[in-house]
Amino acid sequence: MNHSDDVESTSDLIYGTLAYHPTEANKLVFTLDTSTLPSNTQSAIDKIIDPEVTYPGNTLPLAMSGQRYLVVNPIVADHTGFGGFACEENDIIEYSNGAWIRVFDASETTSAEYVTNTTTGIQYKWTGSQWIDSHRGQYNRGYWKLELAP
Repeated sequence: MNHSDDVESTSDLIYGTLAYHPTEANKLVFTLDTSTLPSNTQSAIDKIIDPEVTYPGNTLPLAMSGQRYLVVNPIVADHTGFGGFACEENDIIEYSNGAWIRVFDASETTSAEYVTNTTTGIQYKWTGSQWIDSHRGQYNRGYWKLELAP
C-alpha cells in the first residue's frame, strides 16, 4: 500500500503478507509488517478516551505521571476528573508534575502526525482535521497492489 500522496512514490510503501484463513476457505488474512509503517512523530498514548464517560477514577486508573490519552471530546474546565484542566477534541493530554497538560494541540497542527495506541497497538495518523488509522481504509486505484511471490 502506498502511504504517500504521490502514486509513483516508492518511499512510503507499507507491506504485509497474505495467507489463507485457517478455518474459512473463502477468506484471506493480511498480516501487516509494522516495520514499514511511518515513524511515530508523537510519543505513544495509553488509550483513546471519551472524557465525558472515561476519566481518572472512572474506568481509568488514578492520574499518574506519564499517562497519555487522545481525547475524542473536549474536557471542560469544571470536569472534576481532570482537576480543572480543559482541552479540545483530538488533543493529546499527559499527566506530568501533578497536573494535566496538552502535549498535542489539534487546532494548531495541520501537518501529518503519527501516534501509536499502546492498548491496541494501532498506529493513528493526524490528517489536519481528524485522527485515522494510519494504514487501514480505502486506497485510490494505483495506491495498492498485490505482488505474488513464487
